[in-house]
Amino acid sequence: MTMTTSAARKGHRGSALALVVLFTFAMAIIAAAIYALFRMNMTSYVLVADKMRAQYTAEAGTSLAIHMIMGGSGVPEGTDPIYFLPASGAGWVDLGALCSDPTLGEVKVVVDPSDQNPEILQANSYAVRCLAQVKGGTEEQATFGMQAIVIPENFARFCEFIDVGTGPGAYPETYQFDGPFHCNGVVRMVNTSAEMTGPFFYTFSTAQDHYLVGWGSSVPRYQPHPPGTNMWVQPYNRMIEGEPYWNLSVDSIPYGPDVVNWETTRNAALGGGLYLDAAAVPIPNMARMILAQDSIWIMPTDGGTMLKYCISDYDKPVVWIENQPTDTLCVKGHPSDHETWGLNVPVTIGMHGTIMVIGPLSYMNQDVLDPDNDHMLGLLSIYGEPATALTNRPR
Repeated sequence: MTMTTSAARKGHRGSALALVVLFTFAMAIIAAAIYALFRMNMTSYVLVADKMRAQYTAEAGTSLAIHMIMGGSGVPEGTDPIYFLPASGAGWVDLGALCSDPTLGEVKVVVDPSDQNPEILQANSYAVRCLAQVKGGTEEQATFGMQAIVIPENFARFCEFIDVGTGPGAYPETYQFDGPFHCNGVVRMVNTSAEMTGPFFYTFSTAQDHYLVGWGSSVPRYQPHPPGTNMWVQPYNRMIEGEPYWNLSVDSIPYGPDVVNWETTRNAALGGGLYLDAAAVPIPNMARMILAQDSIWIMPTDGGTMLKYCISDYDKPVVWIENQPTDTLCVKGHPSDHETWGLNVPVTIGMHGTIMVIGPLSYMNQDVLDPDNDHMLGLLSIYGEPATALTNRPR
């Protein structure tokens, strides 16, 4: 039996309809999948954007707290974490409204030292924790937490730190320090030799935009080798690289009797070190102190008896001289070779007046690559003025 033409046509139309239905169904599935994928991508994008906004808010809150601390805001004492923003600890600080930036959210900031606050304050460092939240495009709020350790630049990091500059004095080509140097004031350098050389600095930084070369009236200098001079600040090949070796116009580092906790040094001398009270042990102005091995020798200028003290005899290697702010103490090493007479113990020497280094000042072991060479000489002057001539070669 054969199929008629009319029946064949009906079969073709049925097959075409089925194909259309299947194609429409497939396209609907594909469209739904694309929509679901697009919606998922949009949701993921919103979540990522909200997370980024929360992160930026946390960074902004942390930066605001650090800015306030560095600007002088008091850091609370005690042993417990203390809310810094808001000070009461209640609610949140709306940074978006505070900074007129709608992309920012809200923050809570806690000053949270790793140990007791007083100990952290003495180290001049803080831990700041910040929790941020933003109202995002999803039903849930996005949050982000972070912690930052704040360590302001500290004068104690430098082998030599000078607050007021060299004044009428200068650093000659024989000057050498195997550690960082910083000065808040103007530094003067001189080269008294015919060679193309100059003072040696491990790193050199000053809060000024220049330094001076030569005695008397000098024009500002900006490079380790000023053209037309024989001044070549050493090591020159390293200094010409600029930062972090040669640094001009850096931030000034706070220093002064009302800023530095110098009483800690004095109290250490009173509580186990060597404390020289002017009433009991007169040390006149311009007296000389010689540092040799583990001892200090003090030679009065009036012909009096030499005073000798062995640093190793004391529980703490700290010496405090209770002199007047207008007094000057001249410090030098033993005139013989450092291998025999150089310092061989760590010691800190503090006083109110000026400290003038007037000659070689060296340790017995000068090898900076020796891991056991952990001795350090600390000289602390509270009210001292720049010396009239610095001709030392300290190590």
